[in-house]
Amino acid sequence: MSTSTEPKTPTTEELDTEKNYNVEEEDESETDHFSRAKTNLLRTPSVLNAIIDQIHPDIIAKSHQSNFVLFPPKLQGCTVMDLGCGIGRDVFILSKLVGEHGRVIGIDSARDHLDFARQHIDYHMKKFELEKCNVEFIQGEIDELEKANLKENSIDVIVSNSVINYRRNRKAIIEGVCKLLKPGGEFYFSDVYVNRSIPEEYQELLSGEYVGGALRWEDLILYATEAGFTQPRLVTAKPVTIINEDILKAIGKARFVTAIFRCFKLPFNDNDTTQFNVPYQLTYETPLPSCEEEFFFDHLIQFKPGELLVVNDPSIALALNVSRYKDNFIFDPIEDTNMGTTTIETIEELQGGNDDQTKIYRKTTTMTTTMTSND
Repeated sequence: MSTSTEPKTPTTEELDTEKNYNVEEEDESETDHFSRAKTNLLRTPSVLNAIIDQIHPDIIAKSHQSNFVLFPPKLQGCTVMDLGCGIGRDVFILSKLVGEHGRVIGIDSARDHLDFARQHIDYHMKKFELEKCNVEFIQGEIDELEKANLKENSIDVIVSNSVINYRRNRKAIIEGVCKLLKPGGEFYFSDVYVNRSIPEEYQELLSGEYVGGALRWEDLILYATEAGFTQPRLVTAKPVTIINEDILKAIGKARFVTAIFRCFKLPFNDNDTTQFNVPYQLTYETPLPSCEEEFFFDHLIQFKPGELLVVNDPSIALALNVSRYKDNFIFDPIEDTNMGTTTIETIEELQGGNDDQTKIYRKTTTMTTTMTSND
């Protein structure tokens, strides 16, 4: 897809004058939302590697998408859309994951990319032993999804692999995604993020390191929640290392990360969400495909089969309850419980490690709860 962001080009004087390289300084005490993410999650699961091995070699060779591939579970039979699909590598991977009764839509602005992808549809149908085609490639702009002639509230999952930051109007992309998703539908996307604003005149300079147009975390929360999503959950992240001296001068103390987020479209009826205003005990009762041992919901919350996990943030229970993961969990609100002793598993953050980084540990705790019954 097109990656033009049409930034303002710095003048020669601006580039040669060190005093012009600066980013507005913000409060040093600002929270680094990414420092606690588990970077070891940034590896392609073996089940996906097996599928990638079956993708046509020409698609692999010509693909400009990230070599790292990670998709959410439980895609069988789903309708999935890939934003900025390029020549279709991820679309074909997803076609295997959704199966015969699912559907994958790839959208991209580059006609030649889509033509190349379409030439490989038959190959992957045969490779994956599909009796009918389950993929479709359409030409369009990801920040103008309303022009794609797709029905609103019709898609189960929308994914995007490192393309949103190339477009100027990220807010329009997120709003368009929300309109296309069914209530409870999931937006699962990777991109580059920054911890503070970068002046527009430096965006072209930053594009050389693929960090131009990086979105601030706070802006992502604002755009997503205004559009009708649950608050985005950080799945995992890792720092972007920049060695270009000009860029380092320009960004000051700004820091970039590549990160994966997920969020879910809220239902239309507010009555469906009002019950999620208290902590919940969640039990991961029916393991998801490829998540039989553990389901990484985000970088802090990991569910293990049969274990009860208390989440004090009601938005987590809400997100799971409106999603296609609902049937895999038991939801018990902590609001109508008699006094008693319960063994639960909670998450606790502790400082530790040689690098003094925050480590996330599981801790089994015996607690006594006293609640007033509503009866």
